[in-house]
Amino acid sequence: MQDNIIKKLDDNIIKLISAGEVIESPCSVVKELVENSIDSGATSIVVEIKNGGKDYIRVTDNGIGIDEQYVLEAFKKHTTSKITTFDDFINITTNGFRGEALASISAVAKISMTTKTSYSNYGMNVVISSDKLLEKTKVGAKDGTTVIVEDLFNDIPARKKFLKTDRAESSKISDFLIRYALANPSIKLKYINNSKQVFQTYGTGKIEDVINIIFAEDYYSGMISLEEPLSEYISVKGVIGNNSLMFSSRKMQYIFINGRIIKDKTITSHIENAYRKYIPSGNFPMFFINIIIKPDMVDVNIHPNKLEVKFADEKTVYNLIENKISSILDNLSMIPDIKISKDDEISKNSEIFSNIISGYENLKNKKNNSLQKDDKEFTQQSIEIIKRQERDDTFVYELKPQDKTKDIFINHEQEKKEGLKYNTYEHNHSITMVAETNNENNYEKKNSCLEGFQGTYYNKASDKKKNEDEILNVNILDEKPVLSMPKDIFKNDVKIDLSDNKIRCVDLTLLKYSGRVFYTYIILFDGEDMYMIDQHAAHERVLYERYLKDFYSNLITVQQLILPQQIGIPVNLVDESVHIIEELEKFGFECDLFGDNIMLLRGIPIHFDENGARKFVNAVFDVYLEENLSNDIIKDKIATKACKAAIKGNDSTIKDIEVEKLIYDLEHCENKYACPHGRPTITRLSKYEIEKFFKRIL
Repeated sequence: MQDNIIKKLDDNIIKLISAGEVIESPCSVVKELVENSIDSGATSIVVEIKNGGKDYIRVTDNGIGIDEQYVLEAFKKHTTSKITTFDDFINITTNGFRGEALASISAVAKISMTTKTSYSNYGMNVVISSDKLLEKTKVGAKDGTTVIVEDLFNDIPARKKFLKTDRAESSKISDFLIRYALANPSIKLKYINNSKQVFQTYGTGKIEDVINIIFAEDYYSGMISLEEPLSEYISVKGVIGNNSLMFSSRKMQYIFINGRIIKDKTITSHIENAYRKYIPSGNFPMFFINIIIKPDMVDVNIHPNKLEVKFADEKTVYNLIENKISSILDNLSMIPDIKISKDDEISKNSEIFSNIISGYENLKNKKNNSLQKDDKEFTQQSIEIIKRQERDDTFVYELKPQDKTKDIFINHEQEKKEGLKYNTYEHNHSITMVAETNNENNYEKKNSCLEGFQGTYYNKASDKKKNEDEILNVNILDEKPVLSMPKDIFKNDVKIDLSDNKIRCVDLTLLKYSGRVFYTYIILFDGEDMYMIDQHAAHERVLYERYLKDFYSNLITVQQLILPQQIGIPVNLVDESVHIIEELEKFGFECDLFGDNIMLLRGIPIHFDENGARKFVNAVFDVYLEENLSNDIIKDKIATKACKAAIKGNDSTIKDIEVEKLIYDLEHCENKYACPHGRPTITRLSKYEIEKFFKRIL
């Protein structure tokens, strides 16, 4: 019966419960302290953490400081200098206003504060732990305030055990500080993690400068400055991206209300609606928007974390924002500029350079006039590839056909003399290198688009010889099995409705080839049916599966870039950079760190072009920015993105022999019915349907 007695909680328990509503993690501590610094009028803030903020957090600012007589008052519950009347509460313009921050922190950690005002000759230092005053002394100090928080939740083991890893807690703090740096471009903000500076902004007042510092990329050319009145009580300020700045996630979308960080899915949805006709589905625009609104028209006191707000007239606010952005985009030229580098200028008449990044200086081959339709008819061939690697990682390749072999490459220079257009499909995909395997690892030949090929493979990542000249012999043998693959390799592949049994059962290699229309659609027929294949979608499918097989077989061929490419690492992934580089190397990327948040890309898989490689690396960053992903899920997501990014467009002028090779490869794919993006590769039209269209059948 004693359990039914109702009694008032102990004051210490009440304080811990209240503190728990405000202080949930090290990030909560940083948030409260940084908001106090901003509200104090600081123009410079330094944040330092150690071990994810669990053991040490320091926030230093140059704000107005706290007068000596009010120092201890600041640690009491519901004490603040920011509001005094109800009208002040209705017209809140500061980040903090509840007077709970320091009281909540001191209830769950040891806190030391040193503060000095400009009119005082000395500063005051107080040390409080578990709400107990341990020390109060006069000290020499600069104007402003420094707060040090140590041993967070040490006296509350039940709370401490729910904290995440140091890396995860650091990432949350980084994400928060990024948002506040973007919301306050006029404030200098420095962030230090485990004695290493992660980033520093310079208080220029331009959000564009902060964006380029934080994300380590130059987005200036695609940014549109925004400073527009929407009505008598609302305006917007910030930047939005044009249609060339689109991303695979919402990582570049930030919304603020009167400089306060918020999360509002409805505003985000309305802004994305404004972009709907300008960017492809599945991509997301960039925007950093500060909505400036009369304080009495928005309620920021919805939740203790102050990330949610409520507008007095929500529908009007949402529509005003969407209409304004739509109007700006409608009046812009949406034709992107193309910048041609010197390498592009040299290679603009050679498709091979755009596909393999100008990494090969010479491709000396002869056209094969007797290439057979079926790969099984290939006789044994070998190609000697002589590689010379200099210090700057430039490759020089020569392809030399040996005696008694069929040369399966096309001589580009010879084609130019003959007035023929050069095509990359035969170059890139007539030969596939796979490893010799034991019988137990043999992959069922029927299901492979690599049937009939085998060879030795050189992996640069594992072979560190520094000989100036190294030789790679690639043998193409008749009717050799290829490497086995995991059965679930295509578990996330696109599934389409195959209700048309004839499409599902047809063997494409047995159909008769009739020709192509619009340089895009391959026409095949058999008996009473005509089949159309989208050659671009088919080519994507073949390359997609080929890259997957190469990846899982550790057979990805790496091509060196003549000039290493710099890619900025988002500051909240700096701690993950070494791990990310290790993961990228598994996918055929050779890269290393250059400074704190710059990655040098030196080599990329042969399946990629340079632009696709950059997009893929940024997509990997997006994967790591997602929360609560296991290593297996991360690997799976990266593999999918890699395959899709590796797809190169096919030449519309491919020859009949290449069409036949494409049909053969498509037939031997695991999923020949759709490209990796979900578009169908094959459709069927019966003779009956055609004759019915022409009224030959009533």
